[in-house]
Amino acid sequence: MDRLRARSRAVLGLADRSPYATFLLAAVPVAIVYALTASWWVAQSPDSFTNLLTARAVAERGSLYLDEDAQLTELRDYGVSIIDTDGGRLASRYQPAASLHAVPLYLLARGHTVGLVADPITSPPPRPIEDYRVPPAWPGALTSVLLVGAAVGTMALTFRQMAAGSVAVLAAYTTGLGTSLWSVAADELWQHTPGVFWLAIGGYATARTQAATSALGYGIAAAVRPFNAVVGGVVALRHLFSHRRWIAVAVGAGVGIGIGSVIATNAVVFGTPSIQGGYRGGDVFSDTEGLGPLWYPLNYLRGLLHPRYGLLTWSPFVALLLARVPRAYRTSPVWCRGPAIGGAIYLLMHWTIHRASGGAGFLFYRYPLEALVACAPLLFWTYLDQVRTDPRRNRLFGLLVLIGVVGHSTAALTLR
Repeated sequence: MDRLRARSRAVLGLADRSPYATFLLAAVPVAIVYALTASWWVAQSPDSFTNLLTARAVAERGSLYLDEDAQLTELRDYGVSIIDTDGGRLASRYQPAASLHAVPLYLLARGHTVGLVADPITSPPPRPIEDYRVPPAWPGALTSVLLVGAAVGTMALTFRQMAAGSVAVLAAYTTGLGTSLWSVAADELWQHTPGVFWLAIGGYATARTQAATSALGYGIAAAVRPFNAVVGGVVALRHLFSHRRWIAVAVGAGVGIGIGSVIATNAVVFGTPSIQGGYRGGDVFSDTEGLGPLWYPLNYLRGLLHPRYGLLTWSPFVALLLARVPRAYRTSPVWCRGPAIGGAIYLLMHWTIHRASGGAGFLFYRYPLEALVACAPLLFWTYLDQVRTDPRRNRLFGLLVLIGVVGHSTAALTLR
């Protein structure tokens, strides 16, 4: 055991020597774990299943329309989100930017289809499920493994701005394995999958005061999910107030281009220039279940503590960090505050507009994922400043991390 510990420390010590080693030591082991549990054979959720259809359509036909998948409209009530556009054609309701990340691998799988082996939800379809021909799931799964693995490696680089590389790698493992990055974002191609990657890129660029890369990260994140524009927008404002006007303009322009691409795509595909795209009003704004204003605080509470999808229920170490954030914020690096504030606003907006459950076909939570990545640098600083310095708190933190990792490993294995 002592020899194993010595070897582990020696390997982790490589991260102290080079940022390249830090990235690889964080990204590669985590990506291997993701690959062992990813959904290689069938997409579990309606979102990712429909994203695969769009990726295949772009790769094989150079089109965002899904007219050739018309047979799958029979599964609309069972979890396939293909809808009619104003022009009478069929398309995914989701923004296509996430799907585009899987196009290169779908070019390799060009012309290959498989029988649908499991319904994305659970209701019986109108005819035998094997009659439906769908794209293989492995290109989406591999894309997810690579993107989220790279996001974890990038976060390790960001953490390295505040601590030794070996400590940064361990923190990246905590983020990558103790949250739903493992059981959701790395499992299959959700919008969250490229979203967390580009937010991690934006966060690292912010730490390094790199205007162009920061603009690229936050801009593409906004194109993937318009909600992500909130994080980039707050970062731009923080730079403006800090008199770094060139960075503020760059990030603001990147976010603007990202949102502009969403509006332009929706104008072409759905016939109306909007951010909503294939969503309708009733799809976006949640029913308050007859509770009126009381629904909102209850929804926030569910998002945090619900036994199935609560953020703090399944990543309890976050609770300990959040409790100490007010003390750590005063001494934190200025660059990590903007993304954290943006992430908090992002999550509050999500839970105000959507039910905190986030749907079905996954374990455990998904809406907090982008917020966690945006807030990760401040949370890591909180650990360094408020937790690691107290042995009792540090032992409790280790126990809570273990609970989170075990929980998400169970979720990842359950959804294979």
